[in-house]
Amino acid sequence: MIARHAALVALACGCASPGPSAVVTLATDLPPCRLPTVRLRCAYEWDGVSPRDTASCEQVLYRGSSLAEVQLPASFGLRGDGSGRPLTLAIDDGAPSPILRRVARVTLPQDGDPARVTIVLRAACAEPGAATAERPCAPGSARCTLSQSCEQRAMTCGDEGACRAVELRADELAADPATVVEAPGLCDAGTPRG
Repeated sequence: MIARHAALVALACGCASPGPSAVVTLATDLPPCRLPTVRLRCAYEWDGVSPRDTASCEQVLYRGSSLAEVQLPASFGLRGDGSGRPLTLAIDDGAPSPILRRVARVTLPQDGDPARVTIVLRAACAEPGAATAERPCAPGSARCTLSQSCEQRAMTCGDEGACRAVELRADELAADPATVVEAPGLCDAGTPRG
């Protein structure tokens, strides 16, 4: 069952006046020892993967139980600029070359209630595997994570731990938040944090 939703951060994309918006629920089955940092970025006219000097929003979250840290699942708001252009949201592990990244491109509704979007970062997406014809890796790489392999196919590793399209469908903008349980046995006493 989903724990209480915390207001992470209001990420304003564009002007401060009311406009198209979404409430995003972020969840993961990875414990904090495996995913201590989560970086959120959003921008227009972006694939979510290519380096970008500027973003409409950017926030780094540190997971944990102190007042300065965030517990997942949690929710945050996005506000569009009213242009009707698709907004790309990228959520990753915060590394310079992320091994886990989820990209979601959404066209926010121009009127009515905010859209509801659920993003789940799955342990399966961070699992490495050998490069094959069905699971391509970057040129010259013999191994990569499922998330990296999905990106090689211009896709993203989705809520179910499988490659999917980056674009969110209209029916995905009203879905109830997913129930996510942390995967047991993913940490040991010797696993460093951070």
